[in-house]
Amino acid sequence: MKSAYVIGAPGTGKSTMMRSWLGEGLPIVGLGFACTQHHGGVLQLGASHPTFPGTDRLSMGVMPKALDLVASSPAPFVIGEGDRLASLKFLQALSDASSSFTLIYAQCPPDVAEERREARGGRQSKSWIKGRDTKSRRLALAWAVEGGKTIVINTHNGTPEMTDVLPGWPSER
Repeated sequence: MKSAYVIGAPGTGKSTMMRSWLGEGLPIVGLGFACTQHHGGVLQLGASHPTFPGTDRLSMGVMPKALDLVASSPAPFVIGEGDRLASLKFLQALSDASSSFTLIYAQCPPDVAEERREARGGRQSKSWIKGRDTKSRRLALAWAVEGGKTIVINTHNGTPEMTDVLPGWPSER
């Protein structure tokens, strides 16, 4: 299995990137938490949702269930995004279960991220947003220091094609 996880501060384009790459997909039920099946056997941890997609709608205690799913999944590709599962422990477990793992760190200028958050009606406090930004930055650095593959993407001018970032992944939605 190949896997990837997308992190970044709120408004950096993580969810937009996932929608661009994967489309909507089909929800999978009965796993104990939300997952979505996409073309080419891609399993998305979390769910499609217009406001808070990805892992943001999952419970705080979802990590053990997500790790069990990853360990037992026959899916050739697993991807997730968001803050809920963004920890060194989860990334290491996902990497260990994969033949190839990539951490994708989405960035954009702070004023652009703020405009995006305002456009979608985001109401998070500035201190919470700063905390998520710091967490993402530190996690990307820690993963790189551990020797993990990390790709930094500036989403200011849009989203790159999935196959440009993740070679060998399905290219058609």
